[in-house]
Amino acid sequence: MHHAGDAVGLSEVLKELKVLKEQQQQLQSGQQQLLILEEQQQQLQSEQQQLLTEQQQLLTELQSEQQQLLTEQQQNYQGLILDLFHPTSSIASSKELKRYRDGAFAFYYGSSSCAAYTCMVTGMECSAGELVAGHIYRQQWPKSWLAKVGITLHDSSNIIIMQPQLERAFHKWQWIVLPGPDDYKVHVLYPPFLDDPMQQYISGNAGKGMRWQDIHGGKLKLPGLARPLRRLCGFHAALAIQNAEVQGWVPKGSVVLPDTSWDSPTCDKQLMQQFLNSVELCGAWRLQMSETAEDDSDAG
Repeated sequence: MHHAGDAVGLSEVLKELKVLKEQQQQLQSGQQQLLILEEQQQQLQSEQQQLLTEQQQLLTELQSEQQQLLTEQQQNYQGLILDLFHPTSSIASSKELKRYRDGAFAFYYGSSSCAAYTCMVTGMECSAGELVAGHIYRQQWPKSWLAKVGITLHDSSNIIIMQPQLERAFHKWQWIVLPGPDDYKVHVLYPPFLDDPMQQYISGNAGKGMRWQDIHGGKLKLPGLARPLRRLCGFHAALAIQNAEVQGWVPKGSVVLPDTSWDSPTCDKQLMQQFLNSVELCGAWRLQMSETAEDDSDAG
């Protein structure tokens, strides 16, 4: 009886060991499956990371290509604008000059047959033959744009009566008119006119006549109630200031165009500012056009 009981007890132990072994095998199998799942998860994460990296690289390449395309489009647009609006030193013929100068004399001075007139920039008294009708909006610039403002190219409000040497510098963007609420201020942009003893005289002859410093910061000498159009003075000044900054004549932001330049019920200030921002022209183009301005042979 004793041996039979031992056999039964041993059998139970063996059964328990078998169960434990099976459980251990199941546990090991579960651990292996868990390891496999972890490896698969890590591989999936690695593949996802690689995919994200590739997508990011593709996005970066697309953004770079898009930026390059936008830059090229902007440069093409700037080149077009530069072809349309650029400085020049040319003067109209005497026949053309008289045609619209007499109208400007009548507009500003009340008569086109006075014995003498005052230069609207220097205030010097001159004969009619010693003065020119300097266009603010240039004759070479697109005339169709003026139609949107409601005037013609030779409209007297697009003209300032001045001496020829002043007109040459005005059309080379070496000095500008800043239109304020009550007056029009003269601002010289070209440093040698103020600093170089050989170039500081308006006449071009050292020691003779008025100096550029004499008119710098002064006001236009308006003989009556008639005024040049502020928006045209502002447009000319805005382009000239950008050119002066690129040329290194003035520090960027040092010459500020008054908001009153666009004070007109028919002038969209926001649209004008967007246009001016879009013509931040390439420095190389500016320099090239400035250097070739002397060779410009178009009239006016």
